[in-house]
Amino acid sequence: MGFHKLFNKPFAVFLFCMVLECTEGLPAHAVVNLYLDPDWTGTQSGTQAQPFASFSTGAWGIINTALATDNVTVYLSAREAGSDTDDVLNATIDITKKTPNPSGVLTINGNSFYNRSDSAPTWVAYSGQSKARVNSIDAQNGAHIKYNKVTIDGVHILQNSGAKGLSICGDNWTIQNSNIEHGPNGDSPLVLIVPTADSAHEGSSEYCPASANITIQNNTIHDSVGELIYVGGAGCTTTNPALSSASCNGIPSHSNISIIGNTLANCGSRAPQGDCIDMKGGLTNVTIRGNNISNAGAVARAIVGQGTQTNGTNQNIIIERNYIHDLPDVDDAAIAIVNSWGTPNGVTIRNNIIDTVKGGVAIRVYATQSAGVKVFNNTIYNASGYCIDSDSGSTLEVRNNACLSNNGGGTQTSLSGSITSTNNAYSGSWGGSCTSCVPGLSAIAFKNSGQGDFSLVSGSMLNDVATPISSFSNDYIGISRPQGAGWDIGAYELNQNSGGNLGTPPAPTNLTVQ
Repeated sequence: MGFHKLFNKPFAVFLFCMVLECTEGLPAHAVVNLYLDPDWTGTQSGTQAQPFASFSTGAWGIINTALATDNVTVYLSAREAGSDTDDVLNATIDITKKTPNPSGVLTINGNSFYNRSDSAPTWVAYSGQSKARVNSIDAQNGAHIKYNKVTIDGVHILQNSGAKGLSICGDNWTIQNSNIEHGPNGDSPLVLIVPTADSAHEGSSEYCPASANITIQNNTIHDSVGELIYVGGAGCTTTNPALSSASCNGIPSHSNISIIGNTLANCGSRAPQGDCIDMKGGLTNVTIRGNNISNAGAVARAIVGQGTQTNGTNQNIIIERNYIHDLPDVDDAAIAIVNSWGTPNGVTIRNNIIDTVKGGVAIRVYATQSAGVKVFNNTIYNASGYCIDSDSGSTLEVRNNACLSNNGGGTQTSLSGSITSTNNAYSGSWGGSCTSCVPGLSAIAFKNSGQGDFSLVSGSMLNDVATPISSFSNDYIGISRPQGAGWDIGAYELNQNSGGNLGTPPAPTNLTVQ
């Protein structure tokens, strides 16, 4: 490393980088690489030759010194030296030991490298399936301090000690490429974005100030005691659709949250109840996209969301391109937009596939505000109850949806309130007025609905009969709309060039319960 490139740094950091392999190239934030192997028993400085064995006080001192000027990546050994199995750090990683808002980002990586010798450390790149395993990662704290700038990448969290697996309190968090689960003795939500409400308002005594820019992407999250992902927010002591200060707390709540491309399975399988994604009150700018959500657990909804204040706040919640399937016993709906803590305003549910829902409806909308809820281009099949259901106080747009064989083949919807309903296709009957709608929908419109393939066949009755919508222009797998003379009804757009679609829904994921 060239001396001149470090000369302007504080002298202590210069010496630190000389020892710990700082990566050059980013003038504002270089990268300090540190290493951790729980099987190492020698001197611990965080280098490859002398890795940390734990997140000790000394290790946090070195990490925090580096974070003052640089990004830091701590590489946990992905596998054991002698076998391709998870290397286990039998401990909780306590993020509250980190500087709350450093200059740099802390990344904990559990899948990219491993130490192939416990006696003479030698680190090599790793591309297998094992991951560094920890009990939990925790940022929740009674001082209500946000711990910002954290990335968790490729870690296996297995919480089996009566607590949550991961708690997030702070801005600019990313959780990716990880495997997160409860064991039989876990407790609480599995992944928790800490509520902004206090314990007197159904939140937590260790509540978190409103945080922003939280991304949960490309993980496998499964087998929870409580909710699989609990997006804490504002809360109330009683039902309060206005989310008013009289009985509610924690407003405004978190914003800019993305839950994207995850496999979510067996929600609440460890206990009587646990929704897959549960969003509490007062949240804004939330995107739930491209997740594969299934459940072999107990009573659970795939996605449930609360509302916001009745002051015109638009939540801007987007639920799109998710594959929701095989829910054996839902509370009320696979997707429920409820108004017990705040009245929903500005929620869009589009381009989703909902396949086989037992015990309830596919989409249930409680009373909303004037911007209401928009339900566009979803394909919904085989729900025990209605395809779409709404309260009398709802403001709801229902366009371009395909409803097949729901409610025992009978009436597909039960829509009350201020309803705009156009260009939907349905089997059975619709259950209200519907402009330019397409009756007589049957399985022949799809390639293989019984096997979860809802892409369209050439000549499908859903082709070119939808109404264009200005707020988006793609389908479930990202094909642009339209491909032909007009938009297609349902989640898929028929690809005119190939005579079919470019892809099919992701296959259900079978996970081994540990």
